[in-house]
Amino acid sequence: MGRHFAIAATSLALALLGSACAPMTPEARPRGALAAKTVPTARTVVAAEGRVAAAPRDAAERRALAEAYLRSGRFLSAAVTFSDVLRLRPDDGRAGLLRVLSLAALGEHRLALHGIDELGADVSPADRGLAFALAGDPRRGAELLEAAARASGADARTRQNLALAYALDGRWAEARAVAAQDVSPAELDGRMLEWAAFARPSAPHQQVAWMLGVQPTLDPGQPVRLALRDEPGAAFAEARDAAAVPMDAPAPDGPVAPAAAVAAAAAPMPPPMPAADPGPASAVDQALARMIAAQRPMAVIAQVAAGFAPRPATAQSARQGRFVVQLGAFDSAAMVDEAWRAALRRFSGLSGLTPASAQVVLRGRRFHRLAATGFATNAEAQALCRRYQAEGGQCFARPAAGDQPLRRAARGA
Repeated sequence: MGRHFAIAATSLALALLGSACAPMTPEARPRGALAAKTVPTARTVVAAEGRVAAAPRDAAERRALAEAYLRSGRFLSAAVTFSDVLRLRPDDGRAGLLRVLSLAALGEHRLALHGIDELGADVSPADRGLAFALAGDPRRGAELLEAAARASGADARTRQNLALAYALDGRWAEARAVAAQDVSPAELDGRMLEWAAFARPSAPHQQVAWMLGVQPTLDPGQPVRLALRDEPGAAFAEARDAAAVPMDAPAPDGPVAPAAAVAAAAAPMPPPMPAADPGPASAVDQALARMIAAQRPMAVIAQVAAGFAPRPATAQSARQGRFVVQLGAFDSAAMVDEAWRAALRRFSGLSGLTPASAQVVLRGRRFHRLAATGFATNAEAQALCRRYQAEGGQCFARPAAGDQPLRRAARGA
């Protein structure tokens, strides 16, 4: 049989991926459903966000946005937005399964497993089995898949999902025996090697990223203006707005607006919702709220840190220009260096600019902001930011506030 039986597709895999795939082999990645679509551009995501803002209770639009986040490698935004969908449409099995994937990619296996328990009765045992395997409980997944594989009408996809669950559980002899039912002897050794690498990822997101063929990106979180009433993101939005403090920097010559794809600390709250409320928050919703409130993962912390001012601007920073384009906030100087190099690879328009960094402290934790400097006006900074966004980057313009030249990053460029 062909190598496309690597990770097979019950209806769960169809919801997640489309068809079977070999996780580490590009040509064997899934060809249908979610993975078949191209990675959304920043403009596409912004457009999807606009549709949700215009119809905040349209579950279909929210699910489309959540899938765009997932295909963009923005796993936190995807998890929160899929939770929104389930608040509006609790019986949406596809949204529930994709939320499990998003949570697994964040390394939140406990939440992912709880999310499986919240799935409706319409989700088949075979689907639950693969979900358990991907969410960190392959033994439980194998038990469900064994029953599905023995059932009348079981196909190669179900058997290969069972083989994968065995592999993830370290039961390699059983994995090989089951896989051999549908994989040719010439391909079997290669399949086992691919699964061995798949079973030992170096980061939580790698398995999901390999399966979907996506590149994880710094995730600023779901924009505040899209928060669904009583949703987990709303608590974070309120805390972020309440904690924002003014920056000690020269007065701008115009409003300093964040990039459309990134929620600013001062983003306006949405208009009042209609009288009907979404369903009550589930255990996973509540846990997501606690996770965000506890400032995990780093992408959310970076988004919060972006709104806080470091030391007052110095003469050196003033000479660089009154405005900067902020590209991110990170938990180490080394990450700032690497982020600048990645930004240069993405957008050559940054090559003539000086990278700068400033440290901020949020609730006792220190972060390092990265910005491109040298803009005399807010309009110039915003123009550059829009060009960077068009290349898929995330940024926003702001006044300079203690940003110091990043010499190592400049040399590394």
